[in-house]
Formats: sequence, C-alpha cells, structure tokens
Amino acid sequence: MDSKVLHSIAEFAVKFCNELEKDKTTICSPLSAEIMLALLALGCKNQSHAELLKALGMTDDEAVNFRVHNIIINRKIILGLAIEY
Repeated sequence: MDSKVLHSIAEFAVKFCNELEKDKTTICSPLSAEIMLALLALGCKNQSHAELLKALGMTDDEAVNFRVHNIIINRKIILGLAIEY
C-alpha cells in the first residue's frame, strides 16, 4: 500500500481515537469509521461535504476515491488475511 495512504490512515486513526472518552473502555475501529465517513462524503454536497473532507484530511473526491480504493484493494494486507475471489 502507498506510504502516503498508510500515513493518512494513521493520522485519521489518531484523531479519531483522541475524540473518544478517556474514562471509559471503548472498542473501536478507526479504519471502519474512516471508510464509512469517506463513502458518506462522496454522497454529500455543500457544507456537509466540505466538513467531512476536512475531518478526513482530504482535499477532494479524487483523494477520497484513491484512499478508499487502496484500503479495499489492500484489505488482505491490513487484516493479515488472504481473501480469495
């Protein structure tokens, strides 16, 4: 996977986890949240679109598509699983 994509995924994960309540035990998946928010951003317009792009640290839909594509294509690397089609 592209090192820029890995770096941006890590940055989002840190921001996401920093928003969680510190006094509670929480199980979360920053990668799942990022994919969900990225897909949501692709379906939004105007202010909602701009706010989601900002939260994800992306500049435009092309960046969103690139990152989600890389995550999905390389998910077997992220998960450590061999997925057969």
